[in-house]
Amino acid sequence: DEAPDSEKPLCQAGLSLTNFASPTLRREFGGIAPLAILFDGRGLYAPPLHNTLRVLQRHDLVRVMFPSDFEASSSSASRLRSVFRFKKLWQSPSRQHAMARTRQFQDEWKSFLSEELIPFVRRVNRGVAEGRDDDRRPEDGEEELAWPMRVYFEGADVETVEIMQTLFSDIRLACGAVAFVLVYARFHTGSLFLALTGLLVVVLCVPLSYVICAACTGNTVMHIASFLSLFLVVGLGADVIFVYTDFWQDSIGSHACPPAR
Repeated sequence: DEAPDSEKPLCQAGLSLTNFASPTLRREFGGIAPLAILFDGRGLYAPPLHNTLRVLQRHDLVRVMFPSDFEASSSSASRLRSVFRFKKLWQSPSRQHAMARTRQFQDEWKSFLSEELIPFVRRVNRGVAEGRDDDRRPEDGEEELAWPMRVYFEGADVETVEIMQTLFSDIRLACGAVAFVLVYARFHTGSLFLALTGLLVVVLCVPLSYVICAACTGNTVMHIASFLSLFLVVGLGADVIFVYTDFWQDSIGSHACPPAR
């Protein structure tokens, strides 16, 4: 609703073959001949397919909706593409205000992707009826719809949002791994203090490396690889804890006094 009037058709109806294959004919009350044709996909009349293709060719939309190897003479395609554009304009009295509004719009866009668009497309791809929880499998007696197509989608920040969702779901597994390593380290070292201190040092190496990198290079951007390093750090760091404690215990046979050990 906040898009300019000239941009609303691209975010409400978008560019889709369905819109051109089932247009709305606007007529006067009681009239027969249409006064205008709206390509919104809500019409009750479906023109012949070759007429629809001619309209797409006239507006140079065939290359947008069909694959590069599509031949209009065959009227057959295994893949179709729909395009939507979301645009928002505002006036800002200062540069700082414009940057703040831009960040706000980016946050709203990412929230729309993570809470509405991506879950909806996943439900469609799974053939699950709208309204059912995306992570819940069909129960006994509950029919799962069989969709004849699969939806692939891309756009600004879509890949980033999907990666972050997957990463945060895996972080829960990493927390479980840390808890298991803590219990194992407690029995292996025989000391709760050593187990807690060792894992604390291991986990703190990630933020410490970020601070050192930011201080040396001035770059404060966190990349996906920085989060993925947590999984490696837990495994390698736990191994270092066990190696040092085993060496300390084995050193009793070489030297008796702690300074020499």
